[in-house]
Amino acid sequence: MMVKKMKKVLAVILISVAAAIAVAALSACNKKDGSTAIVANSYDMRAGKYKGRNDIYKVTIEDGVTSIPSSAFEDCNYLIIVEIPASVTKIGFRAFFGCDNLTRISFPANVTEIDEEAFACCNNLASIKVDENNKKYKGENDCLIEKETDTLIFGCINSIIPDHVTKIADKAFYGGELKSITIPGSVTEIGEYAFEYCSLESVTIENGVTKIGHAAFFWCDSLSQIVIPNSVTEIGEYAFCGCSHVSTIKFNGTVAEWQAVSKGKKWDEHVWTSRVYCTDGEATI
Repeated sequence: MMVKKMKKVLAVILISVAAAIAVAALSACNKKDGSTAIVANSYDMRAGKYKGRNDIYKVTIEDGVTSIPSSAFEDCNYLIIVEIPASVTKIGFRAFFGCDNLTRISFPANVTEIDEEAFACCNNLASIKVDENNKKYKGENDCLIEKETDTLIFGCINSIIPDHVTKIADKAFYGGELKSITIPGSVTEIGEYAFEYCSLESVTIENGVTKIGHAAFFWCDSLSQIVIPNSVTEIGEYAFCGCSHVSTIKFNGTVAEWQAVSKGKKWDEHVWTSRVYCTDGEATI
């Protein structure tokens, strides 16, 4: 009996020691205070330690960290606040993808690389700010804009596209919950997948846009009408595929001009209507 009791006591002691070692190791890399994760290095972010966590409401990345790796905080559905230090220069692919409750993001001066879908499907993201000393990017009207090219890199539900933007980047609004958008005439190209899976109910494309990219409005199934300016010369493959509630397509040009527009395969697949209303009559899709 005495031997059995001693074995049980020893087992409890060993388990307690192992737990203490694990906690100490965890604390050495990342300190956590309640629902706040304080990240001291990139290793755990690369290892997927935080991906898909629903118990983190705030992330503070300590100064000295230079990169936020791909998918680091992907699908952290209850993440609300992210603090990015001045030392960060790169934010990887899907780093904050699907963080539904993230409402605002502020980029420090030294960020020079933001990969595609870094903040895609952040459905409640409403504010985008950039440090005024950032040499590559600027924040304007809740849009992230590349200064040299005037390209809109990504936007959010409150974005108003400035009238000096020349291009909307690939996947700029991918999966967003914005309901309406006006694309000004300064824009010449709408990038690939730019508004894919968006909740758009209305979109205004002003005269000046020449190219609507591959799958640009793919599966925007809340759209009921599409109005295309006569400046458009190219509509990419699957551009409006899956826009199943569209009952009207208008082209602000003649039938001859519409017929001259280059159209990729299945650009209109699953669109309800088969007619295009031009300024001088109707045309078939």
